[in-house]
Amino acid sequence: MWQLAWHTTLEAELGRTADLETNVAEFNRLGALAINQVGAESFVAGATQEWKGALRANLKMATGQTAAALKAAQETLVKTKALVPASAGETQLQRNMIRQNLGLQTTAALKLERWAEAAQAGQELIAAVRRIGKNTDEEDNLNEDFALAAVALAKNGEFEVARKFWDQAKADDRAHNDARASNTFILLQRAMLALGDGLITKDPIEKRAAFSAGLTHIAAIPAEAQQLRRTRDLKIFLQQELAKN
Repeated sequence: MWQLAWHTTLEAELGRTADLETNVAEFNRLGALAINQVGAESFVAGATQEWKGALRANLKMATGQTAAALKAAQETLVKTKALVPASAGETQLQRNMIRQNLGLQTTAALKLERWAEAAQAGQELIAAVRRIGKNTDEEDNLNEDFALAAVALAKNGEFEVARKFWDQAKADDRAHNDARASNTFILLQRAMLALGDGLITKDPIEKRAAFSAGLTHIAAIPAEAQQLRRTRDLKIFLQQELAKN
């Protein structure tokens, strides 16, 4: 069921609406079967509802409704945090739902140029990442989260904290071997690192070099993944910063 949820969220990030209703209907069917087994007051029942809220927020982001997406994500986060997991697996699922929500909130606030909101969401994002821990299937995304938080803090003028987050993301990046350099998520992470580097450094030449390097990483991402909402957003951020410098 949750594999279908992940796939449907990815479709939303790509802005593909054609199959969404079918996928959501199937998710509802599977969710109903699970709820019949564990009860309407269970964690699964609540998580099913909040996942649909997260999907709506992702779809709004993908279709340019950024303010509405941010509001929807904020409302969903409150309800997701209120869920009571009953197992280690449910706890990890809740933590990942919270992390993904805060990543969307950080990006949305950056797009809206609400720097303080972006910084706050970025700080909460890192707290969520630390609760998840390393050595998980989400590790590449977690490293990207540190870089995203660094960008948010830097845009809000909090350069010291931004540098700490950036250093953590950079250390994680160095730990990846060259064989993974063409991995889409590694390229996204490195593009986000380049954006953070350009925002944190003071030298104008180094700024331009960093933003240009970020765009080079974006260009190396496979064509289909170029259509992901996060890829498109990051490319726009880099282009905007390069134009300013």
